[in-house]
Amino acid sequence: LVNGVDTAIWMTDGIVPPARRSTFKGVIFEPEHLTGRTNPYTASYFPSVRKFDDSTRGEQNDYSDRPYILFRFSDVYLVAAEAALKGGATLQDAANMINVLRSRAANKAGQTPAQYALALAAQQVTAANVTLDFILDERSRELFAEDTRWWDLSRTGKLVERVKLYNPEGAAGVQPFNVRRPIPQSQIDLVTEGPKYPQNEGY
Repeated sequence: LVNGVDTAIWMTDGIVPPARRSTFKGVIFEPEHLTGRTNPYTASYFPSVRKFDDSTRGEQNDYSDRPYILFRFSDVYLVAAEAALKGGATLQDAANMINVLRSRAANKAGQTPAQYALALAAQQVTAANVTLDFILDERSRELFAEDTRWWDLSRTGKLVERVKLYNPEGAAGVQPFNVRRPIPQSQIDLVTEGPKYPQNEGY
């Protein structure tokens, strides 16, 4: 693996054939890597999110004073890239915005200049790469687990499409009206004069 480039993790439900393994430039985690299971292939396992952990807490239930991320500067670049894609600038401008973030991501502690150059070259995108789906994928990488995904898919009109494509458990139940959330009944009940405020369609 090349430091700073091959960072993807593939969690599989079986053994990856050698031919496929040789073409995947990342870390492969197979069921047999699970410990403490008589039959690891019957276990459910999921990637863990550690980016919010606070190592300074003495006990699990102690309060944390680690700052909570409300908004990232990288989000500004991604919003600008999306605006460029939608006509606010050129596709090359959008690619340039994304490449600012990828240049930062390519820089890892302990790299040599040669390793950074290799990582940087491998991660750069061109105008031809930029689509709405690409930007959404980039947002999922940059803002992973930061509570933005539903909003991103809803506002871009991609929620139903993406759920049907990538969420087998949710595909059968997702409906077009799910692009909006239900209004709490307690809020609707606050309207005491005039016409009753309507609930969002489907709820």
